[in-house]
Amino acid sequence: MVVLSLTVPAAESDLVIGELSEHALEGIRETDLPGALVRLDVFVADAAAAENLAARFSAFPLSTAGADARDWVAYSRSLWKPLEVGDRFYLAPEWDEDAVAPEGRILLRMPVGQGFGSGFHETTQLALRALEITPVEGVSVLDVGTGSGILLAAAKTLGASSLVGCDLDPVAIEAAQDYLSASGVPASLFQGSIGAVRPQRFPVIMANLNATLILNLLGPLFAALEPRGALILSGILQEESAAIRAALERAPGVIRIYHSAQGDWVNFRVSTGV
Repeated sequence: MVVLSLTVPAAESDLVIGELSEHALEGIRETDLPGALVRLDVFVADAAAAENLAARFSAFPLSTAGADARDWVAYSRSLWKPLEVGDRFYLAPEWDEDAVAPEGRILLRMPVGQGFGSGFHETTQLALRALEITPVEGVSVLDVGTGSGILLAAAKTLGASSLVGCDLDPVAIEAAQDYLSASGVPASLFQGSIGAVRPQRFPVIMANLNATLILNLLGPLFAALEPRGALILSGILQEESAAIRAALERAPGVIRIYHSAQGDWVNFRVSTGV
């Protein structure tokens, strides 16, 4: 076991923890420091994993050391608590077999540490909130940049008839296959981007990516969307939202643009006409 220690501004700690949580970790310990700083002790399985994270978060002061003999798996699991997202979802860690959703909510397992999209990060929660108010019952849903597959699992709980997901990362596809299979959710997954689905079109498309990718893919996303379809876009920072909205307003066929925000992040849900 190796511990990677990061020193981050307190105002950024939640964001960094969310990003860290998308990786395969054994645990995270948070300690307040003077000067509005926070030390994040990130526990990983070996030195190679620590080196990969160190490269990813090199913008922050960091150090590595061997961890003590504490059961960091148990400690990490103790930090992951069930949470309510939106009006309908109840997210619980996949190892919490005793979790029961409150009345009126849908239990959705969090694939912790398996690809992007555990459910902990604001971008995934925003996408879930947009999805729960999107008519998906009986229709096909496409998830571009599927990550862990949690959005496809959520769509299935809402009644989607068929699921397709794609991701450029082969590790993400493997993780999504494992998660969806364990959840009993049938889905067609492939490594690649949205261009590979043509000429098929979908009533609902989700894309939890980043602003640059979304801007580059708007044309193919709308081309793959059926008339009167719904497009859910997440992974957009507040300061990037104006550029995304302007591009959406210029897109042909767009009749409504809905906007929501959480923390530093923004989500758009777009409806198209004929």
